[in-house]
Amino acid sequence: MPLLRRKRRLRSQNANTQGRSGAGGRQDRGADTRPLPSVSLTQQELLDLWRFDWAARKIVTIPVSDALREEWRYTGLGEQEQAIARALDNLGAVEALRRALIIERLLGGAAILMGVQDSEDDPQQALALDQVRQNHLRFLNVIARPRLALAEVVSDPFAANYGQPAIYLINGQRVHASRLLVFDGQPLSYDGSLMSFGRQWGAGFGDSVLQPLMDDLMRATGTRQAAFHLVNSASLLLIRADIGALQATDAGNERLAELEEIARQLSLYRAALLDNGPAGGTEVAALPTSFGSVPELLMAFLQVLSAASDIPATRFLGQAPGGLNATGTSDLENYYNSIDAYQAQRIKPQLLKLLRVLHPSVTGRPLPDSVDIEFPPLWNLSEKESADIRQIDANVIVTLAAGGIIGGHEAFSEAQQRGLISATAEPQPDHDDDDSAPP
Repeated sequence: MPLLRRKRRLRSQNANTQGRSGAGGRQDRGADTRPLPSVSLTQQELLDLWRFDWAARKIVTIPVSDALREEWRYTGLGEQEQAIARALDNLGAVEALRRALIIERLLGGAAILMGVQDSEDDPQQALALDQVRQNHLRFLNVIARPRLALAEVVSDPFAANYGQPAIYLINGQRVHASRLLVFDGQPLSYDGSLMSFGRQWGAGFGDSVLQPLMDDLMRATGTRQAAFHLVNSASLLLIRADIGALQATDAGNERLAELEEIARQLSLYRAALLDNGPAGGTEVAALPTSFGSVPELLMAFLQVLSAASDIPATRFLGQAPGGLNATGTSDLENYYNSIDAYQAQRIKPQLLKLLRVLHPSVTGRPLPDSVDIEFPPLWNLSEKESADIRQIDANVIVTLAAGGIIGGHEAFSEAQQRGLISATAEPQPDHDDDDSAPP
């Protein structure tokens, strides 16, 4: 009976070193090799990924950080530009925008409530811009997706805004869409007609950016954890002995206890005690572990994750590009072009909507139609590329001036606009050869 209990205990101890995939980690994501079911991640699962998975957090935050890295510029505001910029700072607009964009990418939607004191002061009524007066815009509150629900959609197919949201619910209170800067996660439809049956979220919002990447996140994390356990088992020790014979005598029991203590000291990840039977004797063997191409495998999973998230490896991993004559500049240039599109399509419309409310609140006058927002380019040319462009511009201007196509003042103005000469330089008067000769 003691022998049977001891064998059962040894089998249980050895089983603790193995996971479902043989990687050695029973709680590892990625230990299960089955494909994930087609279900939506819950809010808690998404928040747990945000808290505990560095790759998931980078996927969510990097595009937002890059999109808001440089301060945008206004055109057409004139002398009111500084006053508008100060008002945005006082309202904490950039921080509110950053939080809303991160929540949108993480949970599939968010909104910024513009606290406007208009004439009716009824949040479920459409905001009348012509009734906004100075200091009417009081605050900007970020509303997370769990506190936000779409209540009404325009159902008249002959209306210009057919299918667009009309009323939202914030903690159960009805708020008109005109009072919100909504970041909806780009759903295919707002009425829920194209929403999958398994979704746990309501209509009017999209999915988290982590939803389609969950399989790759799981595999990348599981591979790293499996590699860690492989390091732990780099010098695996196997001890084979006749456990029954050793238990027959007191001296044998002491010897068996010593062997178990040796295995315990080496940790269960590195040693195992097996029953070798009466004819096997006692054997001690070390099994070497080959790491082979484990580093390349780890990087391959991370690079797949980088490609799936549309973030180049040089930005996502801080990794130098691989391959002959590879510089990574083309990947970064394409990525920053996608960020430019993100700014123009997702951020700029909401900023203009905010500006239409902020401008009368600051100046008391409606926003001019000529006002626009420009984001500075994120991709900067190298010094050589900039010098080549300046050289080409200078050659074109000199050629046009020498051919009499443009005059000296026009050439000077064009060179000044292109940054070839200082903006404070003064144009020199034109002198003909005959006029410059001494009398």
